[in-house]
Order: sequence, then C-alpha cells, then structure tokens
Amino acid sequence: MGPQGRRWLYLATATDPGADAASTSDDTHRIAFGYSRGPDPRDLGPGWCHYAFDTDAQLGGPGSKDLEADPRLGHDDAHLIFGTNAYGPDGFRTARIFFTTKPGPVALTTCPERPPVPYFGTPANPLTTRRGPLAWTPVPATQDAAPAGAIVSAAMDPATGRGDALPLWHIDYANGHLISDGTPLVSRFAAPDDALQPGSAPLLDTGDGRLSEAVSHADPTAGGAEAVWTAQTVAGARGRSVVRWYEILPAANRVRQAGVVRDGDEWLFDGAISPTRSDDAAVLLVTAVGPGATPSLRVLARTRATDLHLLAGQRTVDRSADPAACGIAVCPWAPSAAASPDPLAPRTVWGTAQLAGVRSGRARPGSPGTSRSSPM
Repeated sequence: MGPQGRRWLYLATATDPGADAASTSDDTHRIAFGYSRGPDPRDLGPGWCHYAFDTDAQLGGPGSKDLEADPRLGHDDAHLIFGTNAYGPDGFRTARIFFTTKPGPVALTTCPERPPVPYFGTPANPLTTRRGPLAWTPVPATQDAAPAGAIVSAAMDPATGRGDALPLWHIDYANGHLISDGTPLVSRFAAPDDALQPGSAPLLDTGDGRLSEAVSHADPTAGGAEAVWTAQTVAGARGRSVVRWYEILPAANRVRQAGVVRDGDEWLFDGAISPTRSDDAAVLLVTAVGPGATPSLRVLARTRATDLHLLAGQRTVDRSADPAACGIAVCPWAPSAAASPDPLAPRTVWGTAQLAGVRSGRARPGSPGTSRSSPM
C-alpha cells in the first residue's frame, strides 16, 4: 500500500499465447499495473484501475519479442516506478526502468486514462553501471517521502555469478532523465546454492544474488539523510546461503551499514528488510530451511540502541507443516518476501513470505504468509 496516495498498488508481467500452441514466436508480452481507487482493496472489480501495454510493439520495435521479466515495483509521493529485465529470442538484452504518474490521496470515482510510461534501457542503449557492466534487476525503492525516485541494483558478472557493488540511480522527472548516483562497493558476493529440505524432498531455489526489494526512509541518526534499505541472498560457508542486508545513503554514494544473517545448520534466503517510519529501527524477514527443518519464517530487528551493522532478537514466527513439493528437482521459491513500514503505526513493519503445506487448517501449498512485527 502506498502511504502517500492511500491506495494499493500492483505490477505484473503477462504473456498472451499466440495461435500456434507449439511455438512462442507469435506470443504477445505485456506489462500490467494498477491501483485501488481508495484505501479499501477488497472490491477487486470496479474498485481497481487496471492498465497494460504491449512491450513487443512499444519497446522492442517491429518483429521484436521482448519478455519483461523479474518485475520490481517502487513508488514515491507522485510516481510509480518499475524495474524489469528484458529478454529477447537471443537471451538477456537490457535492464529497464519505467516510471509513470499516480493519483493523489483522494479516492477516485472513475479511473483516469492510462498516463504515459517513459522508460530507460534499449538493446541499442542498454542500462549500464558506472563501472561498465550491464545493469541487472533494478529495484525501485518504496519511498514514504517526496524525493526523486531512488533505484538500486546488484552489480554482478552474469558469466561468474559474482559481484561487489550496488549501483544507484534516481529519476529527474522534470527533464525525463535517469541520473547515476554512483556505485558503492560492498564485500564480494556470489550466487548461492540451492537449499536442502528434510528427507527426499526437492531442493529449494534460494535465488541468484539479486536484490529482493528496497525501502527508502529518512534516517534521523544519519543526519536525516534519505536511506535505502535492501537485502540479497548470497553464498555462505559450507555451501549454505546467507542473507546480507544494507542501509545505503544515495546522496553520499556510500553504504552506511551492512550485515549478514547466517545459520550454521540451515540455509537462510529470501530476505526482505524495511525501516519503521520513526527512529533508527528496521525489521528483516528471512526464510530458513535445512535437512532437519521444514521452511520457516524468521524475523530480526534493530533499534536506535543496536550497534551499527547488527540485527538482534532472531525468532521464528511461523513454520511450514511439510517440505515444499513441486514435482521437479528444484522448487521455485525466491524471491517472494516483501516488507514495508505501516503507513499509520510509526514503529510497525508488515511483511509477507512464502510457506508450504497445511497448518492449522489453512491450505498453504507454497502460498504466502503474513507477519506484523515491531522492533523490540
């Protein structure tokens, strides 16, 4: 939910199959987005405004078949921002960043016409970082103030799955420009291995090192500077994945603090972190799994009193009743978690993450679970 506009938001990519069921050559690819007319999202028909555009025709040019994958949604007080990776018949082409306007906080009686959706990144002029490599999976931040749209990415070499930087951009809305804010360095990271589950259950996909999401908020303990919080799953010791989290100050082009959450026996992955709307506090959600434990959701937190680079109070808030099952050797999982500050309660973070199986009579075949958490 967007705290400024008091409405719910969504972003999705879609493929409409062509007439030839045996081929994808005549499929049509679209980006779909929208928002609720007001703060109540329950009327899924007239209560929402839905928009879409054909990415083949508008972005790739005649005859192009660009699939926009890995969608990421961010927003500030007046704009929606989308990040995607564009794939063509020959593979990865470029990362893309889109932006468009969104309504103010007044409830809508009718849906406005779809606004223009400018974008950055084409095969001829791909999105790159200051260090040269192609950008990959740009993640717009969810922002509760009114700065230009902040965007962060993980700089990785696709050939090796390794990286050591977090490129930053912001959008100059007035002039329609994407501005590079630098590429702060971090400790080297690599894509993680898949995770083991109990017994003969299939492996779980822990991701490939990309950032999950980003949340932006002014940090009073950093002089009020706007800070972007984000997390990624990377390779750890003994083949087990770990979750790294970061607080980044884009205006200073530096990482203010960074930490690692690990477990000696289990794989930790699918992390999502968010600050609260007050104080220097934040909450991190992670998924944990191992040969002796079904997938579970854990939370950790920090407050103004917590030392930099640390989270504390790790606890399990829910656990899957059964291992995940999918009928293939590696079950898709990450990234599915998300976290965001409560727009009204200043010390509360809401999060969602995936669980598996059936628990307390509720069906959860790899379905989301929701958690509400406050720093202790």
